[in-house]
Amino acid sequence: MGPMRWIQTMLLLGLAVLPARSAEQTTVLFLGDSITAGRGVGEAAAYPALLERRWRVAGEQRRVINAGVSGDTSKGGAARIDFLLRSEPDWVVVALGGNDALRGLPPRRLAANLTRIIEAAQAAGAKVVLMGMRAPPNMGQTYQRDFAAVYAALAERHAVPFYPFLLAGVAGDPALNQGDRIHPTRAGQRVLADKIGAFLEPLLDPPPAPEAEVEEEEEREKEEPADADAGDAVPASNGDTAEDAVADPAAAASGQEG
Repeated sequence: MGPMRWIQTMLLLGLAVLPARSAEQTTVLFLGDSITAGRGVGEAAAYPALLERRWRVAGEQRRVINAGVSGDTSKGGAARIDFLLRSEPDWVVVALGGNDALRGLPPRRLAANLTRIIEAAQAAGAKVVLMGMRAPPNMGQTYQRDFAAVYAALAERHAVPFYPFLLAGVAGDPALNQGDRIHPTRAGQRVLADKIGAFLEPLLDPPPAPEAEVEEEEEREKEEPADADAGDAVPASNGDTAEDAVADPAAAASGQEG
């Protein structure tokens, strides 16, 4: 199902306005393609659903929206993002690019599409996680290098957490991939959930500040008014006084038209 067809279907089903997040929950939206959608294994066995079930068992108040669409590209994701943001996600996990690589999309166009997604999500108040993707070897080393460089550059440019390769631990392993050697099996999806979950956990639930830091802050708060009182008791005297380092990601891909 293509992205526009997906939107039309949602509208026909009366879901033009997705349910907004509740104050008690953290909503995580996964924007992806067939890997995220769970092609060949079903959405219930895809890594987003596995993560949601694990979080529920652990007592975490997290809701997952699986916005994976088989065959989707970065362009399709850019076309869908405004609609998806109606759900008011706290986090948007961008996992697109595999189909772009298979089609030989110029890296500069990949960069433009991903930039549109990231900026739209950030403008809506969501935090973004960018998942990297790699081009297949048959595309050539130059294309592979420039394609991968887009993700790292965008992550640094927009100051978002970066997971270097969506299929880490799964790609290239026959035991974890279906017959097409592209889509993970159920076991492969579990590996994705393990690795991606471990990466997301500290982002979604940052550890509390060390106790020593909390105590130091409390001491500073206590001392501030005391200093002011002491100052009142002393005669006043005059004079007392208490880049964007990342280049345009398109530059790495200039001249590469796939």
